[in-house]
Amino acid sequence: MKTLSNVLATGAVAAALSFTGIAQAATISGGSFSFPRQVTDIDQTGSLNKFDTGLGTLTQVSLTVTGEYLQSFTANNSSAQTQNARVISAIDLIYSIVGGPALSSDTLTFSANTGFLSYAPGETKSFGPFAANDFINVTFTAPADLAFFSGLGTFDVNCFSASGTTITGGGGNINTTQDTTAACGASVEYTYTAAPVGTPEPTMVLGLLAVGGAGAFARRKG
Repeated sequence: MKTLSNVLATGAVAAALSFTGIAQAATISGGSFSFPRQVTDIDQTGSLNKFDTGLGTLTQVSLTVTGEYLQSFTANNSSAQTQNARVISAIDLIYSIVGGPALSSDTLTFSANTGFLSYAPGETKSFGPFAANDFINVTFTAPADLAFFSGLGTFDVNCFSASGTTITGGGGNINTTQDTTAACGASVEYTYTAAPVGTPEPTMVLGLLAVGGAGAFARRKG
């Protein structure tokens, strides 16, 4: 059975240790943005919050960029004879941090492939609509990169598009039109070591340990 001295000793030591202010890992969002779809080609720039160094020491940055598209296209055989052709309609969304570190992966690609089809003289084929969305996540841990994301204010993420069609076959007689809209977005999350809190005055810790010591002495004496 525990005696009062046992309880005092154990409780005092635990209390002293609980005040040591051990640093803890934490995460916080730096915000997000998302633009509506616009007719391509597009050039969109949004802002995200930097990390407030008053919260602690930044250890990792996780940036996620997003993209979506909606597309339809046509292919027409302008020759007087049947043609066989394949049409690939594609759009790239290319991302960058304005004035900041490079992204290890910076491009989202969306495409639609008709495969080889036969086109009668003067025939027009229509394709779509095609829709898709995707994302890229990039992590930063290098000291120079962390320094860029730290401090007051915001940083900008830019996204622009490059769209077009690729025709294989058809003898140069296949003409295409493309109707495409696209949009970009981004979000950021910071991982950091929080500044220690609740650190007591040294005399308080010594006092608690003294209580524990007295309890232990009383136990031995008993």
